[in-house]
Amino acid sequence: MCYIPHHFSGKPLIPLLVLPTIYLFSIGYFVRKTKLTSKKLIYFTSFVLVLSLVSMDAAGGVEDFEDFILNVPAEHPMNYEDAIGFGLDQPGGGWMFTPESAGFILAPSGGPDGSAFITRDGTINYARGFCYVVKDDKATTGVQTLEFDLLYDAVSSTNTDGDFAIKIIGIDSKGPDGAWLGFVDGNGGQDDSGVDYATRYTQNDGRAGGDLGSDGTLLLFVTNRNDDFTQSPNWQHVSLEFDCGTGHEWICVNFGHSFQAGHTAVTDPSKKFGIDNVSSPWIAPKSLNIPAKTIEKHFASHFGVLHNDVKYYNDQVELGAPWERTVVLTFDLNEIAEGNRWTDREAYLAELDTFVMNAQLKGIWLMIELYVFRPIQDFQLADDVLTTVAERYDHDSIDDMPFLKYPVKHFGVGNELAGTFKGTPQDFLTILEKTHNALTNANPEVKIVQAGLVPYHINQKDILFWDSLFSMNANEYIDIAVFHELQGRENFMNLIFYPAYFYDHGLDRPIWINELQFENSTEAPSLTQEQYAPIFTRYMTYALAHGNEKLFFANFKYPPPHIPADMPPPFTEASALIDSNDQRTLLFNVVQAFIRRFDRFQSVEVIQEIIEGGEYPNRVEYFKIPVGQYKFMIDERANYILWGESELPEEIMGEVYVTDIFDHTVYMHSNEVTLGREPIYLCLDTK
Repeated sequence: MCYIPHHFSGKPLIPLLVLPTIYLFSIGYFVRKTKLTSKKLIYFTSFVLVLSLVSMDAAGGVEDFEDFILNVPAEHPMNYEDAIGFGLDQPGGGWMFTPESAGFILAPSGGPDGSAFITRDGTINYARGFCYVVKDDKATTGVQTLEFDLLYDAVSSTNTDGDFAIKIIGIDSKGPDGAWLGFVDGNGGQDDSGVDYATRYTQNDGRAGGDLGSDGTLLLFVTNRNDDFTQSPNWQHVSLEFDCGTGHEWICVNFGHSFQAGHTAVTDPSKKFGIDNVSSPWIAPKSLNIPAKTIEKHFASHFGVLHNDVKYYNDQVELGAPWERTVVLTFDLNEIAEGNRWTDREAYLAELDTFVMNAQLKGIWLMIELYVFRPIQDFQLADDVLTTVAERYDHDSIDDMPFLKYPVKHFGVGNELAGTFKGTPQDFLTILEKTHNALTNANPEVKIVQAGLVPYHINQKDILFWDSLFSMNANEYIDIAVFHELQGRENFMNLIFYPAYFYDHGLDRPIWINELQFENSTEAPSLTQEQYAPIFTRYMTYALAHGNEKLFFANFKYPPPHIPADMPPPFTEASALIDSNDQRTLLFNVVQAFIRRFDRFQSVEVIQEIIEGGEYPNRVEYFKIPVGQYKFMIDERANYILWGESELPEEIMGEVYVTDIFDHTVYMHSNEVTLGREPIYLCLDTK
């Protein structure tokens, strides 16, 4: 495969329209005055093409009603901007979660077609709601149909004040006063049978469909408006009619669900609620199911990020880095062993489940890091927790998390031990061995990820700690070797040193760099994004070419979600992929282009590599690579990464595609290619 960017090899419609427009205007200019009819026809055709260009440029923009998303709390447990996952890409409308909706979560599987659906986290009490808002401009009139799939089992035998309610509201130019956002406001209606789907805010007031509400809205249901849904452990399809009359400027399709204090979480299979496949004149049903091939592709990816926030999961997946080394602060083995994190078993598991669910909705693979800061005297309780967690996420259909889509089987034990673990190497070895045994006994496919080693040029204490651990055969309990690469300047020393160190100590395992960062404010001043771009590229190239299996970006989002505000990280926005305004940076685009082109390589060959060494100011050796030439085979085609003042490899001849690291491609003969300090991507034209 020779990856050519779409803006170079494709045939976008706008340029195709521009050319005939210019051509027709030119012809029109030279048409003789006696040919007025032809001249007018040519100018008219050109004018139509211009309008097409303008309309194409404006397409996709919709007029927002309060931006659809209003007052959603920051602690929302799901990506509310992604909402249910269908609707945001529909013309003229989008899903919105109300201020009371913080208890809704997305289950990654288990819907009527096996796909994801929206459900409730019963650990949060009282009413919650969400809705679909559309700017309709009175386009929809008369009787219409709302269809959806409903999972509604007995949530509580004591809850008879209304568990579930639906409203369709028409909003005209008068507009609501804001009260409609609280459309369930504490409960879902006073129908004693437990359910109704034509309520106002706190009770069913018995008004006929179409009556004007005090807030300027219209309830549009005309049939079955006070009927009850049948409670069932199975999914049921619901079809309801509503009357839009002569039309409304805005339409809101509202869903509300009420949990009262003390209700059991949805993780209890006997207490179920879910909505899926909503369909109306504005909302087209769309499966949330991630194809198995996509999940497999994500698993094979070489790229990930260091602990992300669910808000940026879309960015992470679109970057092409679908692995996450996650920092679950609740998974502190010391706290668990001492009985402080396992007293409420269901609440603890529900917290982890929500985290796993959100990741699996996007096909993200997790490496869950287990914190350990000091020796553990009694491991019995920790053993119970680890066994339960390994079994819960192994995807074997036995005691699994509800809706689990694929397994979670990578667990890290500790991090940068010399600076974080307050004990001896023997103390840690005991914890490592017991953790390994507990997890692998429950799930033999579990992989234990080594506690990452501090970059050697920063601190050598980790090396001394691990020298002792390796002398006690700690490598028997490790499946994946890990080191960190946090540089303040371009230095390949850790990339060269650590693989050799692991091999020399018998740790012949796959290697992950689970903190990769090219800025360290303690060593050197920050560079610009343009200056960091070639450094990123050379590091990623060398790491993959020398067998490092996965790379995790440490400064994916700035400021990092996992670092407290009073602990500023040793890097800045200058090297971030997403900045403090939630905007993708130049480096995001550079890394994304690299991943798209090279992540799926089948083999790699180092054609030429010149390594130069020197010394840091603190006299730790450093290495630069002024010349690098690498051939990545992708779908049986050679793709090259080249930099440094040198000749092209002899095998490169003829016409070639040359792309810079900013994803700009040109087509030329190989004789015209000049290599320099900046890396280029090169692919032969084999046509």
